[in-house]
Amino acid sequence: MRFVVISEDFVKSTANAVTVKFLIAQELKFGLDNDAELFLSVLSERFPRLEALFWDWNMVDPEIRFDERSKAVAETLVQLYRSLDLRMLAIVAYTPCPKTYLAAEALIQYLIAEKVQSCTLKRLSTKGLKNADGNFVLILAGSDVDMMKRVEDVVCVGQNPSPNLRHFLYVLDPNCGTHETNATFEFLGFDEKLVRSEFASKYNDSSDCSSCCNSNNDNDNVL
Repeated sequence: MRFVVISEDFVKSTANAVTVKFLIAQELKFGLDNDAELFLSVLSERFPRLEALFWDWNMVDPEIRFDERSKAVAETLVQLYRSLDLRMLAIVAYTPCPKTYLAAEALIQYLIAEKVQSCTLKRLSTKGLKNADGNFVLILAGSDVDMMKRVEDVVCVGQNPSPNLRHFLYVLDPNCGTHETNATFEFLGFDEKLVRSEFASKYNDSSDCSSCCNSNNDNDNVL
């Protein structure tokens, strides 16, 4: 499930999505300084059967830093991982400089210290970036090795730190090929002149047909 939400509205809502098993948290409409924390505070209530979480760190900050607030968010993520018994937790974070990469390393060390299962950190560069050191990281944890591998394929191999739904369909179903470039095309719009001419042609044909039918009806009435 993917949506853009205002955290205050999300917290106030009493609706529970009991069928949602995979949640993609990539964007918040920020209103308060603690929006991410508010969102996480009710996540287990809103999605009680959640099995996998893809968490983009820009829900917290545009680039990662492991300060007190980040530690609190990391602690909440660990609590969710345990309470919901998640089979996969994926975290994507923007690391444009050595300081932010060190923050990402501190985050995964925290997860390891909390005994979160099978933690790994992968570094990646977005397409077109010449810097070989990478400007994003992907942290993976959990028991579902196959799902984690597909997330790695989409994010790291595909150099795509912000996957969309067609990529996540593949994460959910390995037989789904919607993540492949040649499986999709970009809609570039309509040719306005062609549409108008086609419409006019069909409209005129319809008018001619009506005239013909009316003419035949008139003839039928002649004795």
